[in-house]
Amino acid sequence: MSEHINDLESVSNELLKSTDGAESANIRINESKDQVKRKMKVQSDAINNSSDSLKDMVDKIEIITREAESKLSILEILNRSSKEGTLKLDQSLESIENLSKSSNEILEIITVIESISSRTNMLAMNAAIEAAHAGEAGKGFFCCCRGNKKTFRRDISKF
Repeated sequence: MSEHINDLESVSNELLKSTDGAESANIRINESKDQVKRKMKVQSDAINNSSDSLKDMVDKIEIITREAESKLSILEILNRSSKEGTLKLDQSLESIENLSKSSNEILEIITVIESISSRTNMLAMNAAIEAAHAGEAGKGFFCCCRGNKKTFRRDISKF
């Protein structure tokens, strides 16, 4: 029996050692579990922060998109206005060119009228001189020349 008791004592000692080992392993498992829990919390917080940051970025991108669309709309309006302004400017330039052509034609007409006036004046002067040379016989012709000269000056002054 003593042998059995010794065997039991030996088994008991081994069981105590094994229990101590299991308890030590259990403590290490609990420590590892706590460490994993802490790391998971840190990762969870990091993911939440990243998620919040992403939401902020998406919100800012939406704001930027709306502003860009607004600016694009304004640019389209400016582009239309610019095209309309260019068209009106082209029309104005065409009108100015037409006015310039008309002015040149009017100047040519005035030049012709002045030339005729100058010749008519010269003819009237010559006729008056000839009427004066003719004496009494040229008086009627002289009056006629003077009347034509006055009429021509009156008509030319209208231009």
